[in-house]
Parts: sequence; structure tokens; C-alpha cells
Amino acid sequence: ANIYMVDKVLLPPEEERDVQTQTTRLFILTGLSFVPQAVMHALHYMSFSWKVVGRTRLRLASGLMNAFLYFDDAARTEVDAGALVDAMTHDTEQLINAGYMNFLIVFQLLGRILMCVAFQLVAPIVSGSH
Repeated sequence: ANIYMVDKVLLPPEEERDVQTQTTRLFILTGLSFVPQAVMHALHYMSFSWKVVGRTRLRLASGLMNAFLYFDDAARTEVDAGALVDAMTHDTEQLINAGYMNFLIVFQLLGRILMCVAFQLVAPIVSGSH
């Protein structure tokens, strides 16, 4: 976008110098750079209300409790209650922070790599140097 802005909007060739066209191109470029930023800001702001970590912790703890309740009475008496509470509180928190949240970061990084590859493929076509 920056190369296009310099080559076509700010310093176009002599035959393409039209104030109306340059103004239109500048507004389009401004909109194309502002809209994604506004969308990303809105999504980031809304992400605090999605409660991903809390829901994941609830599912893990309830799954652990359900597994414990499916034990027969003899197996349940062998399980230390303190270890069960520790697993439901501390261990699930550790699993979410060390595992699940890092998994989401991997997806974020893969998205960035995909955007870089897409840019490398599209930039020569847009700039006309393919």
C-alpha cells in the first residue's frame, strides 16, 4: 500500500496527475487502512467478554468431576480429596495457561505467516511488476 501511495497518489507520472483522481485514491487507501484497524480494535475490545479461559476451566473441572463420579465406591475412596481439589483448581489453571492459550497463540502466528505469504503473492500483481 505504501509503494502504491507513493507511486500513484503522491508522485504519479505526469500523464496521470489529476487532483480528483489522486484525492479519490488517497481516500480509498485511507479507508482500506482504517477499516481493518477499526475491526481489529473492536474484536480485541469484545474479546474480554468472550470468557474463553473461564469456560475452558469450567469444562475441564466439570469433566474431571464427572470422571471422578463415574468411579465405583472402592476407587473413589482411594482418591485423595485434596489431590482432586488441587487438580480441579491449580492443575486446570496450569493446563489452560501452558497449553490451551499457547495453542491459540500458534493459530495467531500461523495467521500472520499466511498473511505474509499472501502479501508476497499479491504484491507483484498489484504493483504491476509480475
